Amino acid sequence: MIPSPLESAPTVTAAALDRPTAVLVAADRWSLWRTLSRGLAHHLANAAQMLALDPPPLRARAEAVERIGLAQGRLAETHRENVPGPTLVPEALEDVQALQRLQAGFPSIELRLESASDLPAVGMPAEDLRHVLLALVTNARQAAAGERATIRVAARSMAGGVEIVVEDGGPGLPADMHERAFEPFVTTRGNGALGLGLTVSRALARHAGGTLDAEACTSRFRLRLPQWRRQR
Repeated sequence: MIPSPLESAPTVTAAALDRPTAVLVAADRWSLWRTLSRGLAHHLANAAQMLALDPPPLRARAEAVERIGLAQGRLAETHRENVPGPTLVPEALEDVQALQRLQAGFPSIELRLESASDLPAVGMPAEDLRHVLLALVTNARQAAAGERATIRVAARSMAGGVEIVVEDGGPGLPADMHERAFEPFVTTRGNGALGLGLTVSRALARHAGGTLDAEACTSRFRLRLPQWRRQR
C-alpha cells in the first residue's frame, strides 16, 4: 500500500517542530495529497480506458504507457528522502512543476519558472521546500477561480541565501488579509479548503531559519531561505 503524507508526516517532519505545528503540517500534507491523488486517478483512469480497447491500437498503448509513467514519476517525487540539506532550489522547482500537473479540477495553468544560475544550496529539507512551493502554487491556482492564469516562480540569490517569489496576475490579498492569511483555518475559499497551506508554509520556512511573507494588495509571496552550511 502506498503511504499517504499523513502517515509519513511524523517521520519527515523535523523533530524540533512542536506537536501542534507538526499536526498542522500533517493535515496540510494530507490536503495536498488529496488534490494530487485526484489528478493521479485521472491519469490512470485514462490509461485504463485506452488499454481496455480490444485490441488497443498501438498509439493508444503508447499513450497509456506514457500516462502511467508520468503518474509513477510524479508519485515518486512526493516520497523522496527528506534530509536537512543541501537542497538545490532548481531541482525542487522542477519537481513542483511536474507535480502541479497532477492537480485536478483547475483550468489550464502556465507555471513559469525563473531560476538564477548562481543559486546556493539551502538548508531546508527538500521535501519541505517542495511542500511549501507546491502549497503556494496551489494557492495561486485556486485564486484563479476558474480562469486561465500564469503563475511565476522566480528564484534569485541574495546575501546569505535565496529568495523565491511566487506571484500570479490576480488581484491578490486585500490589505487586511496579508497577515491574517497565515493564521490557521483562515481561507477565502468555500470549496472545502482547510486554510492551512500558508500557515504550514510559514512554519516550515521559519523552522529552516527563513521567512515567508505576503505583500499587501498584491498576489506576491516572498520565501527567503538561508544558504546551507555544513554542520561542524
